[in-house]
Amino acid sequence: MRKKSSGDAWSDAWTERYPEQGERPRRFSPKRLSVRRGSRSGRYAVLAAVVIAVVAAPFAVAASTGRFEANDSRYTLLARNTANGDGGAMAAACTSNKSTAGHQHEPCLNMVNKGTGYAAAFRTRGLQGFRLQTSGSGTATPFILDKNATGKVTYFNADQLDGKDSTDFNIERWGLIDGTVTTTHPNPTITRDKGIASVARTTGAPAGDYTITFDDDVNNCTYQVTPANAATTRTVSAVPVTGQNKQVRVTVRDGAGASAGNLVDDSFQIATHC
Repeated sequence: MRKKSSGDAWSDAWTERYPEQGERPRRFSPKRLSVRRGSRSGRYAVLAAVVIAVVAAPFAVAASTGRFEANDSRYTLLARNTANGDGGAMAAACTSNKSTAGHQHEPCLNMVNKGTGYAAAFRTRGLQGFRLQTSGSGTATPFILDKNATGKVTYFNADQLDGKDSTDFNIERWGLIDGTVTTTHPNPTITRDKGIASVARTTGAPAGDYTITFDDDVNNCTYQVTPANAATTRTVSAVPVTGQNKQVRVTVRDGAGASAGNLVDDSFQIATHC
């Protein structure tokens, strides 16, 4: 008879695939021996049967697959190798081929946690937690992630490239600055940007001199600044502000005519390369 659904689709699917064993585990019992009374071989046979019964009695052996059941807060099965320096605790070997359409072949090792904790944990005093090795032909795929495994894996090497973290890339800060100043527009403004906190006319400086404050340290970066007004000829420059790791000073000068070299308010673009 089909077991009533628990309301948990995942658990129901697992139970259907791996049903609970319907019979109690059978305990090992030695076969009855026909012993001729008084014979030496008979005495040895009886002794052997007693030894087998004593050794095998604590172990429940299932009819076909060798199942273990326990109600314990630690382990159902504990394998410990007391050898010092070499020797494993457990080995699992099988011949299970690649899954085919409509049939999922069993892996050699299958760990399922019906709770919300880890399904497996690997610990070592060494520097390598576990090893993945394949010997098939073609390009090997070390492991497969299900489509719901979309969260970021912190400290995962795939988050790095040549020793650099993913946060080290795409960090160029840039901005388009409107540096024109009028009675209705008394201060320079940020038109659009990435990573710029503010822009202001440099304290005590005349027109065409601006201080850009970035969100992060740009002291070890290079700066690229270009005019943003195609109708004028301008010469622009950018230098770091001494003692201020997040600030860059930009000057805009007239690039033609009698006023060439003079500071002048105008728009510009700036980018940092770090």
